[in-house]
Amino acid sequence: MNGSSISEEKFISYLSEEIGVKPLDEDEYENKIIGITNKQSVDAVFKIKDKYLVVEYDGSYWHKNRFLYDKQKSLLILKSNNYLIRVREQTVGINLEYLDIDDNNLFQIKYKWDRNYKFLQICKEIGECITII
Repeated sequence: MNGSSISEEKFISYLSEEIGVKPLDEDEYENKIIGITNKQSVDAVFKIKDKYLVVEYDGSYWHKNRFLYDKQKSLLILKSNNYLIRVREQTVGINLEYLDIDDNNLFQIKYKWDRNYKFLQICKEIGECITII
């Protein structure tokens, strides 16, 4: 998780606890398996059953002008038949919209950022999504 924000790191940690699976280290998967190029990275990858679950935490500041990039990257990941969870952060004045992608392997959640990193509810929602997988 090089270059990750505190929010991303805390979120991935809470999520890992909620689903009972640790994220894979970068050397445990190849980018081509999850559908991205070597120049791209993802926030976390989990192995769930026989598929990969890719998690992207889209911080509002860094992703406010990256809608098309986020969409294209998502399509690459989904094309490889992986699951993708995108957390779209909401802050004062910046509300990241859902990506307009219709795919049953994509789960999008809006998260209203707060200073105390209250990720419990959102991680429970994701845990519920994973039971569907």
